[in-house]
Amino acid sequence: MNINFEPYSYDITKAYERMNKNLSIKPVEIDNILAAIQDNNVEISNGKYDGTVVYIKMSFIEQPSVQDNSLFAAYHACHEELLSIFSDNPDFVDFAGDDDFFYAIFRTSLRPQIDSVLETVGRINSVLSLLNTDFFPEINVTLNYRIGVDFNELFVFKDIMESDNNTFYSRNWFGKALRCAKKMAKLEGREEANVIVSNRIFKNLKEEYQNFFAAFDDYYTSNVVNAKISNWIKSKR
Repeated sequence: MNINFEPYSYDITKAYERMNKNLSIKPVEIDNILAAIQDNNVEISNGKYDGTVVYIKMSFIEQPSVQDNSLFAAYHACHEELLSIFSDNPDFVDFAGDDDFFYAIFRTSLRPQIDSVLETVGRINSVLSLLNTDFFPEINVTLNYRIGVDFNELFVFKDIMESDNNTFYSRNWFGKALRCAKKMAKLEGREEANVIVSNRIFKNLKEEYQNFFAAFDDYYTSNVVNAKISNWIKSKR
């Protein structure tokens, strides 16, 4: 299912070059990953928000010949592209990792903002598929992933920590949308559909986007991708 939507600033050509570079990176070279996540220039205060959560469950299968740094490089490549695409959405608020998951938070009080999050998910799906087919075979790993999306109220508390004259910020998110999006990302079945959304998301999408989905138990599934990125990938082959 293709969404014909132009990304705000995400450049797939530059991303392709970045993916090549990131697959050769070693742990000692990127000590600033946490700082990059925390310093995303999004102002948000403690409180309650209407928000959409995108949870991505990632599972890497390593081949016997895998190199020591390959799994690290694979996670790093995913991290860089996910953060680039998520932050390209004007309603993006926060991004973090949790065990085998990455998740992103968006402030979405209006229905068109939920459409925009689905467009972001389509780009994520396209780029993760590209990594899996064009890059990860070079380092002998395979990525299995699933994306869960839910909308509900969220609560956030921001912590400020100081150490050695440095100030660090972290945000702690709570709420049903987090739990439900993570649950959907962990669901088994319908393996051909990488995107699962809740009924709350589905009923707030415009009809054109609703037509991309099929009912699956209490949820809706699709393999929605971004048409521009998918066409670019086809032109490279």
